[in-house]
Amino acid sequence: MSWARRHRFDLAGLLAALVYGAPSLRYLYGPDQAMFHYVAREWLAGRLPYRDVFDVKPPGVFVLEAVLLACFGESQVVLRLVSWLAVVGTGAMAAAAWQTSGERRPGVLGLGAFLASAWHFGAFDFYHSAQTELFQSFFLIAGLLAARRSRPGLAGVLLGVAVLFKLTAVVPAALIGLVCFGRRPKELAKLVVGGATPLALFVASYALVDVFGEGGALASLAHYVELVAHYGTSAKPSLGARLSTFWLENVAWLLVAVATTGLGWRERSAGDRRQVLLGAALFVGSAAAVLSQGKLSVYQWDVTSGFLVLWLLAAMRPLPMRAVWGTAIVLAALPLVRPGAFYGAHVRTVLAGESVEPAMVHPDFLYAYADQRRMAEAFEARGLRPGDALHVRGYEPTVYVLTGGRSPARFFENHLHSWWVRDVEALEAAKHDHYARLSDAAPRFFATRPELPVDVEVLEAAGYEAFAEVGRFTLWERVRADAPAPRWPEGWWREPERRARERAEH
Repeated sequence: MSWARRHRFDLAGLLAALVYGAPSLRYLYGPDQAMFHYVAREWLAGRLPYRDVFDVKPPGVFVLEAVLLACFGESQVVLRLVSWLAVVGTGAMAAAAWQTSGERRPGVLGLGAFLASAWHFGAFDFYHSAQTELFQSFFLIAGLLAARRSRPGLAGVLLGVAVLFKLTAVVPAALIGLVCFGRRPKELAKLVVGGATPLALFVASYALVDVFGEGGALASLAHYVELVAHYGTSAKPSLGARLSTFWLENVAWLLVAVATTGLGWRERSAGDRRQVLLGAALFVGSAAAVLSQGKLSVYQWDVTSGFLVLWLLAAMRPLPMRAVWGTAIVLAALPLVRPGAFYGAHVRTVLAGESVEPAMVHPDFLYAYADQRRMAEAFEARGLRPGDALHVRGYEPTVYVLTGGRSPARFFENHLHSWWVRDVEALEAAKHDHYARLSDAAPRFFATRPELPVDVEVLEAAGYEAFAEVGRFTLWERVRADAPAPRWPEGWWREPERRARERAEH
C-alpha cells in the first residue's frame, strides 16, 4: 500500500484544517500584530527591545517577527501564514503526543489538526489570533511531545522557548516536567537545564550588547521585569465579564470534553484513563496560567488550545471515528452559522470578494484599521517618508507600520496611561523619560487624541500646525523649526489619571 493511501485519513484531516483556516490569511493587522512588527523592525534597525522600544511582551514574538521581516520583507500576510501553519501544527502534535502511549488510530493526526483549526479560528478574531499565546501553545505541546518520547533535554528547550513567548508558560511547563519526569530525577534535571538554556542565551545576548555595544541592555531587562511585574499585578477591569463573554461563546467545546470524559469511564483501561486525566490536567494548568495574569483578554486563552485538543482526543476515544468526526464538524460549523460570530461573517466577506477592512475594528482600543490607513495616507501626502520621526498618541502602531515612520519615544502610551496600572516610582520615571524624549527629538509629525488635551497647547507653542482630522485623531506637522522644543508640563498626567481611577473604582 502506498504511503499516501496508508495516511489518506490524516491527509484529508490536514487539508480540511488548512481549508478551514485559510480565510484568516485575509486578516489585516490589529494593534498587537502591528506592535510585534514595529518592535521587530526597529530591532533590525538597531533599536533594542526594552531599552529603546518597550512593550510588555517577552522577546519570543519579536525574534519570530524579526526573522520573518528579514526573510520576507514588509508584509502583513506572512505573520498570518505562519500563524495558520502553527495552529495546524499544534493540533497535529497534540494528536501525536496522545498516540505516544495509546492505540494508534488512522486519521488521528488529521483530526487533531482539524480540531485545533476549528477551535482557534472560531474562537479568536483578527485581533485575538496570531498572538503570543498561539506560539506559546505550539512550543508547549511540542515540549510535551518530546517529553513523552523520553527526550528531556529537547523537551526542556522547547518549553523554555514557550516561556520566552509568555512568562506564564512556566506554569504548564512545570506541570509537564513533573508529570513526565517527576519520578526520574536525572531526566527532570536535563529538562530543567534545557529549559533554562533559551533564557540564558537571550540574557547573554544582552550582556554582549553591554560589553561590545552601546550599553544599558541588562539594565533595561531589569527595568522590564520591574514594570511587567507591576503591570501584571495591578487591578484589571471587568475580569468576570471578560471571562463569561469568552467562555459562554465557546462552552460547547468544554461540554463535549466533560461529557465524553465520563463516557464509559469504568470500562476504560488504566492507561486510557491516565491519558484523559493528563489532557484535562494540562488544560486546567494552562487555564490557571491565564487566570494568574489578572488582565484577562480573550486571546490569552489560546494557550489552552493544544491541551484542549489532547483532552478531547483522549476523552472521545471510545466513540467510533465517524462519531468523533461528526462532533468535530458540528463544533467547526458553529462559528460559521451562529448569528454574530466573527469568523462566519469574515468567511462570507472573503467568499464574496469584498473588502475586509471595515470589520477590522477593536472597540476596547477604539481601533479601526480604516482609520490607520487614512492616517498613513494623510501623513504620506504631507511628505512623511520611511524613517521620519512620527509620534501617535495612544496605542496605534499600525500607523508606524503603514508609513515606515518611527517614534523617538520608548513607550507606547497605553503602558503609561492605562488606568489599571497604579502609580509607582518606576512608572513615574518612565513617564518623565517618555516626555523628555519627545521634547528632545521634536518629531516632525504628531497624531493626538482629545483625551490628552494638553497636547494642543504644547504643540502649537512648539511650531506645529494641525492639517487633518481622521476619526478621533488630529494630525500635526512641525512647520516652524525655529520654535522652541515641545515641553509638556511637569506631572500633568497625575490629575486625569486620578480621576480615571476614581471613576473606575465607583
